Amino acid sequence: MTGPLNEAVAEANYVQVTLTDGRVLELPWFWVRDHGHDEDSRDPETLQRRVDTATLDLDLGAGRVELAPNGSHLTVSWSDGGPDTVLDGAWLAALGRDPAPRTVWSGDLDLPEPADCATLMADGQVLAGWLDDLHRLGFGLIDRVPPTEDGAQQIADRLGYARRTIFGDVWELAADVTGHADTAYGTAFIGPHTDSTYNHDAPGYQLFVCAERDGTGGESIVVDGLGLWERLGEADAGAADMLSSVVVPGRYVDEGVDLLAERPAFRLDDQGRFVQVSLNNYDREGFLLPPAQLRSFYEAWQLALELAADESHWIETGLEPGQALLIDNWRVLHARRAYTGRRRFWGCYLNREDLESTARVVSR
Repeated sequence: MTGPLNEAVAEANYVQVTLTDGRVLELPWFWVRDHGHDEDSRDPETLQRRVDTATLDLDLGAGRVELAPNGSHLTVSWSDGGPDTVLDGAWLAALGRDPAPRTVWSGDLDLPEPADCATLMADGQVLAGWLDDLHRLGFGLIDRVPPTEDGAQQIADRLGYARRTIFGDVWELAADVTGHADTAYGTAFIGPHTDSTYNHDAPGYQLFVCAERDGTGGESIVVDGLGLWERLGEADAGAADMLSSVVVPGRYVDEGVDLLAERPAFRLDDQGRFVQVSLNNYDREGFLLPPAQLRSFYEAWQLALELAADESHWIETGLEPGQALLIDNWRVLHARRAYTGRRRFWGCYLNREDLESTARVVSR
């Protein structure tokens, strides 16, 4: 048995599938009929479903199950005369697997080893490993990047593509760059925050490529938003509930631009698991709640900002020309020390789904 399927047993209402890693899946018969990988169930080129789910019999009787000798797939024959349904074992194993673990970190985390830019571009296995670490930690470093607009574009193209926003595709970030009213275009300290709380679909990732650094300060700071969420819950469960349920508007106003969106500071899935942090006091727009609730919100918001500002949970790095930092904008808050002299970066945003697509492709 070399495949991921170890056993398949037909029960009255479902087929029980045991995987070689010990996990057991119970798959209702109507679900099996709806999810086949045979040509009658799924287009072999587009992988789109051919089953008409609207007419699917939810009281479908049990089928006869045959497991491939090598455990690669199982085939179900139906008593109603319908075409056999084939389920791919690797697909089933991936479907039932728990999400890849993420490491909650603090200020004592050793910086991950930077990837060499040229190797990252050319070697899919190296890229796959680097993207695994990116998922685990929420940020990653790259060395020997061409310190140019084209260098940032090359990385974006390898990972997905640069997402066009009001700032452009790949944009220049420095104190002498004009054209946008934003605190990032300055030399002052910027506290921990996530970007684009004013976008309904905030970019999943943000890339910074250092092009020039001459002076003092300006260190880049990252803070684990997942760790922040856990610390918030430990400090005050009521505050955590408040900030995961009350939508907070973010707004960006510039010449010809007025962006407005809202979501909770901590977005959870239907099982209460952390999905996204959206914490940006600079871009928070005004809103009202009933007086008693409004005070509770402010207490919770202040607590979250206080926890984010705790420098014992910060990681700092002084990026030099040719070094790049990629940040998961749904997971990690970033900040910047005040600086003197010249500090110039090329940056861009990337869509989350496109980078995740690249990670799946290179890990096959």
